[in-house]
Amino acid sequence: MKLKITRELDEIWETMELLNMYCNPEMYTKEKYDQNLLEYGMKGSKLLEDAYFLTERYFEAFSEKAVVSEEDSFFFSNKDAVFGTSLHLIFGLLFHANTTWLDGLSDVLEVDIRDALAEALLFEQTPTSASQVIAYLNENEVGLSPELCWKITLVFEKPKVYVEKYLNVLHKNLDAFHFAIHAMKKDVDILLDQFMNMKEETFIEEIRKVATFLPEGEIEVCPAMATVGGIVCAENTVYMGLCYPEICKYLNQLNEPQEDIAPILKVLGDNSKFEILKLLRKAPSYNLEIAKHLGITPATASHHMNVLFGLGLVSMEKINKKAMYTANEEMLRKVMDGMERAFEMIR
Repeated sequence: MKLKITRELDEIWETMELLNMYCNPEMYTKEKYDQNLLEYGMKGSKLLEDAYFLTERYFEAFSEKAVVSEEDSFFFSNKDAVFGTSLHLIFGLLFHANTTWLDGLSDVLEVDIRDALAEALLFEQTPTSASQVIAYLNENEVGLSPELCWKITLVFEKPKVYVEKYLNVLHKNLDAFHFAIHAMKKDVDILLDQFMNMKEETFIEEIRKVATFLPEGEIEVCPAMATVGGIVCAENTVYMGLCYPEICKYLNQLNEPQEDIAPILKVLGDNSKFEILKLLRKAPSYNLEIAKHLGITPATASHHMNVLFGLGLVSMEKINKKAMYTANEEMLRKVMDGMERAFEMIR
């Protein structure tokens, strides 16, 4: 894997993520953040606390200048989503693959936009009717809410209209992003310096954990402030939160065997997650297969997979444009060995 590591924040990606926070404030409260940490079996730490409050200050600065109408929230709000997933991420992937569209769509054909949307959604071919869109969404189901499916169907009917509206939302909020970054300049500069001083091996190690399906060739690693503790993969670009590597170090220490296996055992105490691991030890499975086996919705299955994947208990690869999950036998063995050593110590 060859990396190109950049020091510059992507203004479009940052604005997009900040707008998502603005339209879904209930997803980014301290209470929700703490719930997510508990879900992953994480103990409280100053590092994780600092990461949250850094993002909160960034968002508050953006909110002072943000310009968002009720109509604009169409692209970001998704009340039924498990992860706050909404149309904005699909559009983010769309513009990432077609950067010239950011300057305007006057010379872009509607059929080309529809084709690009189909590719972003991993459709094997471009649907030409609402019924085909619904059929493809059902076939490629990975946890999309009914609301998001409905919005995608509307966008396919008038793709150019909706893409132009989305562009307008982004452009009128770029000033708010620049205002927020200026307000946070001192902190951001320190984090960017730390980001650039990391060893390339560290980037490669963390990317491989979450992106076994990246294309061959050069991968661009772009720092992300809005997703300060997360990582998002978009084709040949990885948007890595400025605190993500440091948080991974903390999690790696947390997940070391012996006394620190307790957080993982807590996660495995959830019956659904335990059943998923039992299923995956028998054979690799897609998200929809997991959902059907457990009798839960694909969205709920995706939520469980996100937790298990984040703890390294499962691995993932893309097969025929779909995510295939497999039990991480090496990590499971470490957990079992850790239990044996822990009980040996108290004899």
